[in-house]
Amino acid sequence: MDQQLKEDLRRKMYPRYETIDGHLLTRAAEAGLVWLRTNQKIVNALNVFPVPDGDTGTNMVLTMQAAWDEVESVGDRSVADVIHAIAHGALMGARGNSGVILSQLWRGLARSLDGRLEVGVPDLARALAEARDTAYKGVVKPVEGTILTVAKDVATAAEQAEAEGVTSILELLERVVEAAGQSVERTPDLLPILKEAGVVDSGGKGLFFILEGMLRSVYGQRLDEPLVSVQPLSALNLDGAMEAIEPGQDWEVVVDFRPGTGFEVQTFYDRLESMGTSIQVGEGEGMLRMHIHVPDNTQYEPIEYIRGIGTITKVHLENLMDQTAEKPAADGGFGAHLEAVEPGQIAVVVVAPGPGIGRVFASLGAAAIIQGGQTMNPSTKEILSAFENLPTDKVVILPNNKNVRMAAEQTVDLTVKQTAVIPSVNVPQGIAAMFALDPSGDFESVVEA
Repeated sequence: MDQQLKEDLRRKMYPRYETIDGHLLTRAAEAGLVWLRTNQKIVNALNVFPVPDGDTGTNMVLTMQAAWDEVESVGDRSVADVIHAIAHGALMGARGNSGVILSQLWRGLARSLDGRLEVGVPDLARALAEARDTAYKGVVKPVEGTILTVAKDVATAAEQAEAEGVTSILELLERVVEAAGQSVERTPDLLPILKEAGVVDSGGKGLFFILEGMLRSVYGQRLDEPLVSVQPLSALNLDGAMEAIEPGQDWEVVVDFRPGTGFEVQTFYDRLESMGTSIQVGEGEGMLRMHIHVPDNTQYEPIEYIRGIGTITKVHLENLMDQTAEKPAADGGFGAHLEAVEPGQIAVVVVAPGPGIGRVFASLGAAAIIQGGQTMNPSTKEILSAFENLPTDKVVILPNNKNVRMAAEQTVDLTVKQTAVIPSVNVPQGIAAMFALDPSGDFESVVEA
């Protein structure tokens, strides 16, 4: 946009933005999501820390999409209603380190703006400071040069703007976006692995895009075309980053607290530190989301520990080394590393929406994996073909989608094998079911479990 035109718009708009309401906050959140999604590949290409798996942009988009889905169900109400919906949705949908931290930024904002119909500059300055503090609290060992640093610099810029007498939300947003951009550029000076690879921090860049998208929407600028090209991960110097990766599993778990367990955050952190690294904890009302990297030989230890704290409602697992693989298997990851089934054992056939989820089910003991899910439902024939040649007559099917369940159930009448369909309607339910698998157990008992 022409600089003079922008100056003219500023003068006209500043008085209109002394406060914002729930409607304007909703529009800002949507713009932040759209601009982040437009630049998703750019953020992915910058991803070298803590694991160079090229998915930070994707994880942040999934987190923001979950937040937006929650907002759509609330509608345009008060600022408090909208921001609490964003925070809850982001926490439930948080993916990866960056997603969990992003969810905690929204949680801090929600906590500070609780009960507010509309807000002005002083309110937002305090809320951004609370967002910073909440995000830092959720990381056991905060690392500077990351999204945390950008959040800190954003809060400082907002506090300084208020101290200087700024009264326009638009002017505050301009200063915040400028501070975020400058902070991102400084991240390689704070985190050597970024400087070695020749990139800025991916999570910090993702936060910048969210804020910049909000500002661009006010000025009526396009949100559907990225401003820079993408540098592929293969073009970066990732030797240092790859050396830092240890074989293991990347867990993400959502837990509803069980009353009377005496949950205490610091004790929880200390226990997790004895299990693994890269620990992020996102807190919500009566729930938390945990992210941790653990070695292969103790990969289920966090799950066993958390089961004593509350009810597990979501689980996501990825192999750290598989995340960094340059090329997928020839079959797209489906059928790779599957558990061998002996005659007489119980085989589990799983429908999974992508290779990453497929690897999770494979690690839990699945014998066959079929690509499918929302908008790509496998046929009865495809499901039948997946287990007819397995060397056992005991088969359990996890459709993991309500649209796949009927096709799965039709296979029961088309095979002579003892077959049961578990009515799982999503991936978390399917993963939860896998924990009950005992390949050599009694068929009916295992099915019931």
